[in-house]
Amino acid sequence: MFKHTRFYPLCSLLLLFVLLVSACQTGTPAVSSGKNANTPAATPSPVRLVSATPQPSPTATQPPITIEPDKLNGSRILVWHSLAGESRQALEDLIKDFNQRNTWGIIASSAQMGDSKTLFDLLESNLLVHNNDGLPNLILAAPEQIAGLSDHTGAIINLNPYIADARYGLSQERVNDIAEAYWRQDSGLLTFQSGLPALRDMHVMFYNQTWANELGFKDTPTTLEGFKQQVCTAAKTVAGNKANDGTGGWIVTTDAETLLSWMYAFGTLEMPTRATQPYNFKTASNEKMLAYLSDLFSGNCAWNSRLNSPYTYFANRQTLLYSGTLQDISIQTRVNEHLKSSDLWKVIPYPTSLDKPTLVTSGLSYAVVDGSATSAGTSSAPGSATDLAAWLLASWLNQPEHMVKLSNASGMLPAGDSALQNMQNYKTQFPQWKEASGWLSRTQTTPGIGSWQAARLVLADAGWMVFNPKPTPDSPATVLDMLDRTIYDVLLHRP
Repeated sequence: MFKHTRFYPLCSLLLLFVLLVSACQTGTPAVSSGKNANTPAATPSPVRLVSATPQPSPTATQPPITIEPDKLNGSRILVWHSLAGESRQALEDLIKDFNQRNTWGIIASSAQMGDSKTLFDLLESNLLVHNNDGLPNLILAAPEQIAGLSDHTGAIINLNPYIADARYGLSQERVNDIAEAYWRQDSGLLTFQSGLPALRDMHVMFYNQTWANELGFKDTPTTLEGFKQQVCTAAKTVAGNKANDGTGGWIVTTDAETLLSWMYAFGTLEMPTRATQPYNFKTASNEKMLAYLSDLFSGNCAWNSRLNSPYTYFANRQTLLYSGTLQDISIQTRVNEHLKSSDLWKVIPYPTSLDKPTLVTSGLSYAVVDGSATSAGTSSAPGSATDLAAWLLASWLNQPEHMVKLSNASGMLPAGDSALQNMQNYKTQFPQWKEASGWLSRTQTTPGIGSWQAARLVLADAGWMVFNPKPTPDSPATVLDMLDRTIYDVLLHRP
């Protein structure tokens, strides 16, 4: 019998504690000063999924923006983001280029806020207590984070009037260039476009072809039985090797997007599209999914990694397959080169019991924070010149040639198809990325609603329990039942 003492307090009480206490967190952003900086800072076709509830076009009739261009002169825009390394440098370089090239006299700067959760927590907590000092005008964040900020603070601008505006908006060609599914992911309400899609990542598996061939497998595992056979064979091959014993199969990964990928491998999954809709993970197909993964684990065909990253394990043939994203491709390439591994490898969709696999995508979008809620800009009136300036920066950053620069640096997919078609050099350098970029017609986005922030943490926690079981493990039905109930309780008590 499933005990509340083992799951319910762990997920709901600790998660609620994190959500509530995060409002007290403070931090010092690392600011890149843009134009006035003395030195530069370191560091196939698009998806057209059909919506059950048709969304209006972002260029539908909207009231015109009446702010004249001369009112933008001197507007200062602060961008918060969580990019790191080469991605951060690429964004900062683009912002400096914008400062030099824009004809409106807008001056932009950026602040790297740590990870995405820190960015969200700092912004939400300060907005809720009306502490507006130093807050951004533009953010680059996950769609569910943007939706959560809109739900809880009301501080996210509706982009529809800006997108549709004749002077400052996007052409219909640019609107159509971004996949409908991405627009929909950033639209929590039928008439409210909270985000401008920027980058998307795809959740895939990394597969060592050379090792699989040596184990006797000539074909990529596309079925659940084929996957099990290959990872179990790999695990048995290294069994008894003192250095590698207990490895070989699939490295256990329990983040929410990986678990969603497995769920889609076993059947259809109805995810909520509105904040008021409940999550229903307790389905027959999901019970089969958990039973399958539990069987892999109990049979030593899946194993818990001691390291935080899988790259060295993969290059050293300690795992035949692992779950990752497109961002991992460039890293895995460098690690294999560093360790002098000559194995051929590729990325593949998750194995499935269905006719065709479904690949999960998540990502980042731009959102304009209401000028009345911040003090970073030059005006505090809603619909002000500062809001327009923030939109113009977002629109400029999302031009195809600029999307390409961010995608090259991050390894993520650009939201626009034109940018994707112009990434030939990257595709040549990373053929695995090129192959995966042709799978967009098979993808499904993660929920673009605020509740997904909390739900994904509870889902990951439930996954952790499956691979760290009690002496008498709970049944898949019990785990899924408690998962749904815990998500409901967490959202019910969300302030």
